Amino acid sequence: MSTSSDTRYTQRWISALFMFLLVVPSSSLDNGLGDTPALAWSSWNYFNGNVSAEVIQDVADALHTTGLAELGFRQINIDSGYLLRERAADGSLQVDRAKFPDGMKSVSNYLAGRGIGLGLYTDITNVTCGPYKGGPGSWGFYHEDAATFASWNITYLKVDMCSADIGLDPASQLLHWGEFRDALNATGHPIWYSICPHSHVPESGPSAWWWKNGSGYVYAPPLSWTAAERKSIANSLLVEYTNLFDFWYAPHWMSWLNCPGPRCNTSSPGGFLTNVDALVQLTRPEYSGAGTWADGDMLQVCNFGEGGPSAGGRGDGGMTLVEYRASLSIWAVLGSPIIISADLPNLKERHPDCLAMLLASAEVLAISQDALGQPGRLIHQGTNSTHSHVAATTPTIVEQIFVRELFGDNVAAVMFNRAEHMARLTLSWTLAGMNGSYRARDAWAKTDLGVVSDSFTAAVKPHAAMVIHFTREATV
Repeated sequence: MSTSSDTRYTQRWISALFMFLLVVPSSSLDNGLGDTPALAWSSWNYFNGNVSAEVIQDVADALHTTGLAELGFRQINIDSGYLLRERAADGSLQVDRAKFPDGMKSVSNYLAGRGIGLGLYTDITNVTCGPYKGGPGSWGFYHEDAATFASWNITYLKVDMCSADIGLDPASQLLHWGEFRDALNATGHPIWYSICPHSHVPESGPSAWWWKNGSGYVYAPPLSWTAAERKSIANSLLVEYTNLFDFWYAPHWMSWLNCPGPRCNTSSPGGFLTNVDALVQLTRPEYSGAGTWADGDMLQVCNFGEGGPSAGGRGDGGMTLVEYRASLSIWAVLGSPIIISADLPNLKERHPDCLAMLLASAEVLAISQDALGQPGRLIHQGTNSTHSHVAATTPTIVEQIFVRELFGDNVAAVMFNRAEHMARLTLSWTLAGMNGSYRARDAWAKTDLGVVSDSFTAAVKPHAAMVIHFTREATV
């Protein structure tokens, strides 16, 4: 005798097959979104699943009272934890009414009244991640859930991949991500589509630990997907080795947590630096740009170790203000969505220096939102290794320079010192593809640095990133 769970599972498969036969895939993303990377706030890193209508309303109010909304942060994303574990008898999603007593449409209406969009979370498989693992994924309900999300008037959807139910094969993944994309398109309601595909990794370099003789997987678009496939599938695609936790670097990320057992010291490397290196090694600049962006994951900016335990918070101080500024800088120049995830309602009182840093980021965020819609790229990388034939790894990379072409034939650069000492970094016009003279400006200090030609050199503090905006000088 089949159980009710088995019956629902069979019904999902029938529903999925029925919709697959009836719906002709559009084979392209058709929502008119993503000309520039998203600027948003997410519930996950600080609140984990402890989110509610009250929390979201407080965050919305804080976006305005702090001034962050004026900088462009007008999107609130609720991650895992807003749904009940089981679907209703008719298969529909059930909002946790203990947390959201008036439902999601009420939340989106409140946010819309404040000029803010609502984002939500689901999974491409039948299970979600985090402490709510076992909750409803959308597999078998892509069209039903898309219609539900549209009826709630959401503007952003993060779709995780927390199991291998749909298969890890690149073609199978492309089919499922594409089916959910088409389901969202079919609603006629523009929803930013953020996905978390899985990929094998290169054998050497920062990826080496995850290679595992070719069997390892990380969050990234499959290496075999073409640029056209990536650009047709979603507005943003997660690219990381492991979650972006609130520390600089650790050779075993679990050992950084309060983690019992032998696996703590055999877990993968982790920390902000691994996320930077994933964006370099697991994707290419030509795969990103207006409409589709490589996503380095939510930033830990201003959490100072106080985030939820499932996101790595353990009250140890987290990263430093200098490191938070570096993370924001690199995401802006590379063209990653910038999604902060701090306790905004209490930020002014508890961490005024970090709020001041965010409010001082207007020129950096302008680079992120540049109208040309081009991503940044790595042009220089230095290591402390004495063996030039050995591939660079996360611990051996000590300096990097990224550049990004901007509207009006201008250029932005981030000069990143990963070392423990002051470093002098030089941006070469030849490597950057620049020519002629430019007026240089420090985007954080809001200071003009004069007209420069051929190269630009700056002293950069340890763990710091200097963002320079180069405005081309007019020729006579």
